[in-house]
Amino acid sequence: MMLNNLKDKVAIVTGASAGIGAATVKSLLNIGMKVVGFARRKERIENLVTNHNEKLFARSVDLTNPQEIIDGFDWVTKNIGPVHVLINNAGIYVAASVLNGELQDWKNIMDTNFMSLAITCKEAVKIMKENNIDGHIININSVAGYYDLGDPNAVMYRSSKCALVAMTENIRVELARMNSKIKITVGLL
Repeated sequence: MMLNNLKDKVAIVTGASAGIGAATVKSLLNIGMKVVGFARRKERIENLVTNHNEKLFARSVDLTNPQEIIDGFDWVTKNIGPVHVLINNAGIYVAASVLNGELQDWKNIMDTNFMSLAITCKEAVKIMKENNIDGHIININSVAGYYDLGDPNAVMYRSSKCALVAMTENIRVELARMNSKIKITVGLL
């Protein structure tokens, strides 16, 4: 998808309220896209830019809640249009070793860093296929998905990022087997 073909197309950015997500939202608005930011704090998304020509939309979505993700995609499709670009940026780091970590921390890491991406990818591909869109999904990842950081407190975080690499590759292969032109990429930060 060429940049000039993205004007007025719909992008969803997860983790859009701060950092890389917020910067991504601004960049997509600058090329003329309609951008829907998913985050728990929607007011932070709404305050990212003052003059967005009614192209910025904020949705409060808890990415650890599968139904909120599904409802968010449904809202976007019905109110803004079908998604063309999905940028999965949301992620958390919690110090959580396997031997001494807390089960709830493990669950939060895996739900945010892995399961939410699986659900958003599934929803995006479904919508893109239904609307004959050759879209693009970008899963933002960490070097921890490729290299051992040597930190025993980062084991669950690293596991979530390694799983993301494997999942993205498997989705790419599945899309290729379907002769789909939908692209999926892992962006390394």
